[in-house]
Amino acid sequence: MWKDGRSFSVDEVIESSGFGIMSRGRQSARYRVRFGRHETDLYLERRAPDPAQGTEERLMWWVYAYDVTKIREASC
Repeated sequence: MWKDGRSFSVDEVIESSGFGIMSRGRQSARYRVRFGRHETDLYLERRAPDPAQGTEERLMWWVYAYDVTKIREASC
């Protein structure tokens, strides 16, 4: 779900990778997914627990998003 309340259902998982190596307390897995006619990569990030900070393991989904705004040309 986006911050503005929009949400999208995944129609198909096309490809997936397992979790990579742990780097700075984080690991990521990539999922190539399709929703409607669009394909994109979703990432699942695993953050290791940090006893010094008192935090537990955390899983978080994310996607690279690009804000594309089309400028309308004035009609003459």
